[in-house]
Amino acid sequence: MNKKILIAPSILTVDYMHLEEEIKKIENSDINYWHLDIMDGHFVPQISFGQSIVKLLKKNTRLPIEAHLMVSNPEIQALSFLKIGIERVIVHIESIKDPTFLINKTHNMNKEFGLAINPDTSISDIEPFLSKIDQVTIMSVNPGEGGQSMIMQSLDKIKYLIEISKKNKNQFNIEIDGGVKIENLHSCIESGANMLVMGSSIFNQDLDRDKTITKIRMKIDNIQNLTGDANN
Repeated sequence: MNKKILIAPSILTVDYMHLEEEIKKIENSDINYWHLDIMDGHFVPQISFGQSIVKLLKKNTRLPIEAHLMVSNPEIQALSFLKIGIERVIVHIESIKDPTFLINKTHNMNKEFGLAINPDTSISDIEPFLSKIDQVTIMSVNPGEGGQSMIMQSLDKIKYLIEISKKNKNQFNIEIDGGVKIENLHSCIESGANMLVMGSSIFNQDLDRDKTITKIRMKIDNIQNLTGDANN
């Protein structure tokens, strides 16, 4: 049986003045998570929303939320976001020397923990923690800005992660974040990613949002039917 490919819309490119409206447009579509990019202006140059937006999203959704922390000191922020109802935190390995304490703290709160890795960072940096985490987020663009083109070499990291997970019998989501569009879905899925962060490819389209997601889901299903689930 093919593994379910999860879609996580990123609201980074959404007009926050119309956030509630945008949530309602796709809340009942075939999506699985909301992906929130939290940026502090230090780890990346940009600054994004904080807890007020998270609370607004929680108020208007039935779906789980993951917070992608692109921040210099993630320990405090991770715990504060978990306390207001985030289901999963994703922390960059580049921003934390040893995430063990934060992993344990997150799991003690019955929440999930993910590690993100930038395009120039080696998988070897996160290997010691793969047995302890719930997700790896592969950055396929340089973090911080929406609308970038995918760095296709990032897909090789996903293939390597699949090999490691099979060898060591690890269980974790592999999420790809950055430049994911309908045109490169085949490459993403074939590489082994089972979770897709999609922002501008959903929210910057002229098409009806629900129709856009239906089109994406149909494309995913067609790809899986053609290729099978080689990474299952």
